[in-house]
Amino acid sequence: MSVQFMVSIVGPEHQGMLKLMAEKTHSLGGRWLDSKTNHLGGQFAGLIKIDIPAENETQMKGEFAALEGFNVLFSPIKDAEVGATVNVSYDSSDRPGLVSEITHLLTEEGVKVEHMESHRVGVVELGSNIFTAQMKLRLPQDVEPNTIAAKLESLDGDAVVNLN
Repeated sequence: MSVQFMVSIVGPEHQGMLKLMAEKTHSLGGRWLDSKTNHLGGQFAGLIKIDIPAENETQMKGEFAALEGFNVLFSPIKDAEVGATVNVSYDSSDRPGLVSEITHLLTEEGVKVEHMESHRVGVVELGSNIFTAQMKLRLPQDVEPNTIAAKLESLDGDAVVNLN
């Protein structure tokens, strides 16, 4: 039997960090199911979903926790989520509180935000800023993507929402 968990890890950036973590995982019969890593300001930050034989879970966690100078957090994986996922791009005029309005609307509709990346961009020709966001949303089984798109568009008369 295998178990799955997430590892969040942050610490000083150095050559070969990913290789070291991958080798530790592989040596215990584990595998990375998904990962995201970044290097920011001389720091390494990673989020890794691991599948490993249950009998090696404690040792695996110990290996990662022992990495000197790193903050490591382990989180259990819940049962698989149900409902469709949809990629959404949202573009509109920028204004204070827009992210709050978007997330409030999605929460009210029972939508889970799996990923969101947003930016504010100054447009000289317009003399103002535009807001742009790319989101990966998990919809409840009874909610249609077009319904969510229409509700997002209603937040701003100039909003453009595309489903990908």
